[in-house]
Amino acid sequence: MNQYENAKKFTLGPMVRSAVLTSSCIVATCLVFASRRAQAVQYDFLSRYDHFSVNVTDGKVLFNGRVASSRPFIYVLPLFRSNLAEDCGPLPKYPDLTIIRQPDKNLAEPFPTKRFVYFARRLVSNGKYCVHVTGEGLYSLPLSRKWFTSQNESLSIYLGNRFSVIAHGKTIAAFNKTNDNNANELIDGWQSQKPNFNVNWSYFSNFINSLKQFPVAFRIALAAGRKDTKFVVNTPHGQYIFEKVANDTWGVQYPHSPWFVASEQFGAFGSDMDASNWLSPYNSSLKIVENSRASVATRVTALNSLPEEALPALRPILSQILDRPNEPFELQTEIIARLREQPSLQNMFLLVHALDNSKNPTFLNAVTETLLVRNPHGPVIVAGDNPVTIQKKIEEWRRWQAQASRRD
Repeated sequence: MNQYENAKKFTLGPMVRSAVLTSSCIVATCLVFASRRAQAVQYDFLSRYDHFSVNVTDGKVLFNGRVASSRPFIYVLPLFRSNLAEDCGPLPKYPDLTIIRQPDKNLAEPFPTKRFVYFARRLVSNGKYCVHVTGEGLYSLPLSRKWFTSQNESLSIYLGNRFSVIAHGKTIAAFNKTNDNNANELIDGWQSQKPNFNVNWSYFSNFINSLKQFPVAFRIALAAGRKDTKFVVNTPHGQYIFEKVANDTWGVQYPHSPWFVASEQFGAFGSDMDASNWLSPYNSSLKIVENSRASVATRVTALNSLPEEALPALRPILSQILDRPNEPFELQTEIIARLREQPSLQNMFLLVHALDNSKNPTFLNAVTETLLVRNPHGPVIVAGDNPVTIQKKIEEWRRWQAQASRRD
């Protein structure tokens, strides 16, 4: 904390992991020093959300007799050390937060000391005089006992079977889950709801994983949010609002919650939430592969240029090409060879699905020969098989797919 100068202001700096340098000491050190002189100091917190008390004893912060986080006191203690001398002017009827430090005879403080906090005005008052506050720490003052009871806490956001991401007034990404074995399942069954949008599935995976069991770094008032960074995750269970808070960390407002929960795990989102995050970095090559007006040679070159990590975005395109009888057989053959090199169940299921959409015996033979990589006992369609035999072999491959899906 800097001593307020002629402007009579002081700073509650941004969120930090350890201590904050003040004009005379380090806050964490001051806390220990003060508590040594005063073996037990009670602080009462009153907001529209909660009323609770915290004790500072022997350098420790205690809530309900248990050791709690001392982080909030990085911002609480400067309020009681500053010299309030400004005229307040008209104040709102109710403060956003009231903090009362109870009498401490060891510090020659026989009466309670009060601080009233007004976020919108960025003012702290003792009931008669005020001081203007700069810095983001003002919004880190504890509005609820959760500030002290959330040590080693982790939370999750459940997406259900569909979700969308809205930023800058537009839906930039939307996904749903499917249990259809014939569908082009991608990451855990998720599919993009936006047609002809080649998803960056690596970013998608990082995004949804960051919402699972994320460690809570801190809580902070909604006033700390930077509206220009806002994006919303819509789920069947409600809206989750994300904004940058404090030291440029992403925070999330749960449905109906009056504060943000921040986590370093949200760093997976990047510095901004933009549609480009969700678009595959291989989009230009993917567009060439699916462009039926491009030459076969151009499409094959684009296909062969794509690395294995592009397969999740490539798979729906390959499925469409294999399902179209009018697509060049040379291109389809290249696709079958590519899938043979990476014979995952998802890739093989794509080939099983392709059996239903072709009557070309050469194509059917190439597909079933490739499927033997995963099921050496499966039937192979050969030239001379009659339609009834071909259909029976296709049905056998469907049964294998169903059994493999249950085992997977």
